[in-house]
Amino acid sequence: MNSSAVATAVEVPIESAPKYHQMIHEAFIDPIKNVTVIDDEYPTLSQFLVQTTDAIPHKQLKPENIERLRSIISMCHQEKNWSLDVFDGKDPKLGGEDGVPPYLNHSDLVVLDYHLEGVPTTNSGERARKIISELKKNNRFNIILVHTKGFDGGDIEKVFDEVLGETFVFPEKHPFIIDEESEDVIDAWLDDNDDGTSYSFFSQKMGIKSILEHLGFGEKNCGNVMFPQHFLNSFKQEVIDVAKLMDIPQATLTKWYVGQQLKMLKIPLVSGAVEDTVWCWKGADNPNFISTGRVFISVIKKGDQSPEAELIDPLKAALVEANSSPMHLLMAKIRACIDEKGLEQANKIVSQKEAQAGWLNNLLKEGALHTHNEIISAHWEQLARATHLELKEFSQRLVYSVSELVGGGAKDAEKYFFGKNLDPNNTLAHLNAFNCSQPEFGPHLTTGTVLRFDGDLWVCLSPACDLVPRERKSWESRIGSDFLAFKAVKLLPVTKLSRANEDANSNNFIYLVLDGEPKAFCLGHKPSDNPVWDVFYAFNQGVFSTEGDLRIFCLRQPARDDERDEEKQEAKDKLLLETRELLATPVSELRYEYALNLLQKFGSNQTRVGLGFTDSTGFMQ
Repeated sequence: MNSSAVATAVEVPIESAPKYHQMIHEAFIDPIKNVTVIDDEYPTLSQFLVQTTDAIPHKQLKPENIERLRSIISMCHQEKNWSLDVFDGKDPKLGGEDGVPPYLNHSDLVVLDYHLEGVPTTNSGERARKIISELKKNNRFNIILVHTKGFDGGDIEKVFDEVLGETFVFPEKHPFIIDEESEDVIDAWLDDNDDGTSYSFFSQKMGIKSILEHLGFGEKNCGNVMFPQHFLNSFKQEVIDVAKLMDIPQATLTKWYVGQQLKMLKIPLVSGAVEDTVWCWKGADNPNFISTGRVFISVIKKGDQSPEAELIDPLKAALVEANSSPMHLLMAKIRACIDEKGLEQANKIVSQKEAQAGWLNNLLKEGALHTHNEIISAHWEQLARATHLELKEFSQRLVYSVSELVGGGAKDAEKYFFGKNLDPNNTLAHLNAFNCSQPEFGPHLTTGTVLRFDGDLWVCLSPACDLVPRERKSWESRIGSDFLAFKAVKLLPVTKLSRANEDANSNNFIYLVLDGEPKAFCLGHKPSDNPVWDVFYAFNQGVFSTEGDLRIFCLRQPARDDERDEEKQEAKDKLLLETRELLATPVSELRYEYALNLLQKFGSNQTRVGLGFTDSTGFMQ
């Protein structure tokens, strides 16, 4: 999980830094509009308002702290044009029982003192960690600078470790779990051998960084004491000897050891997928960071420098050290553009009174789900068009800056940003899947919705206009008002991605990402194959339930039973088709142009010529 970034963090003026570093600044620092400072050493406006003139707070605070806050205010207001809020963490008691007030979630940059209880003591950073824990849950990206004097002697590594332990979410099914029988053997041996005090490796303590590094070693090396980077490598002979005495594999004992260290740190374990956390620590004098999809954190030591040198320059260096990919920068720029252009476009839309009246009439008259979707889609499209030129210009500069930075081609850029060259087939399949499909799907069935039921994947290929949930009087006498008839085609898996990738533009394949892995599918294994299709009936007019699934019905032969009475079975086979209910789960949705292409192919297949031809198979046999 440790960052493999190769970028250097030389503190140079942004104008003379590599162009890619300038774009990191443009993507993450330029959009900052508001700053929140939380520090118990700073006076706050609320204190001045509630205190009497005989007990003005600044008389109880150190002059150097007041001066530091004054310089921060000056930098934010006069140099950066940032708004600023200051809290001391006491009133309101941030990080206490009341948690974090909502207005903190709207800060672009939070400067957070680690010891909000005063002098550093055992667990004195608990409230600061609670604030970080709350901020990392919101849906607004926050940059957090943990501004601290550290512990004894100015140790900020301990602060970094504690913040990392609070930020990182550990998977419940981690590779350091051993079977119960082996655990019983180890416990029994320790009871009989004075907890292993004769062997020094039992007394070694791993920190959070070391445990997370071992998590990144993979299943093979996390339990291999011979692996040079393993924490117990210098004790390998002891570990091997003890494993022999216990009569268990060495890897089992090594995994047990790391698992025990994890338990001692009391890091919460969660089931299912966890958010990727990237971190970097190269020493107290080097840039450090902890980054998730929601927060970017850097621990910075308090000093007597200017706010620019003490806060902003280390932030720039940490962002450079994080080595964000070009797409990360582009997404950050898109978020900033939406914030900046949103009000302007909203005013333009609101000024169109006739269009508003038409939308309002449709909403009140029909109130149908598709009407809301159409209006929202139209407004999103207008916002996208308003930001398109600026984002295209940013993207072009991004490409030039990457070329300048890596000094090579695509393979060099890939290795620079991701630490290695990725599997080309997997990379191409992921890219094709991104272009072809999307994990998000609308509230109801539409052309291109991919459903999983009865162990197979089917794609809906009825025209979108026939799938809009609405009252259909012409259907009511046949299937009632609650059902929606639609056609779907069975997707056949392509066993080898390389096969699909080599012929990706043949108009025969589509790509989906399922459970995090790209998969290729076709309608027929040969271009001449006819697709497998069927007619289904969706309940609730094709609108997905609150659980996200859809009840569908189809006609099938009655299920055969195990009866040996052939006469009864033959009579049963002659029965009419029976209705079968299935529970379908949407797993993806094809992008509109790809869905339309499949619909056209399917339509061509349905109208193919050949009714009078003779099939060669079986001819003259």
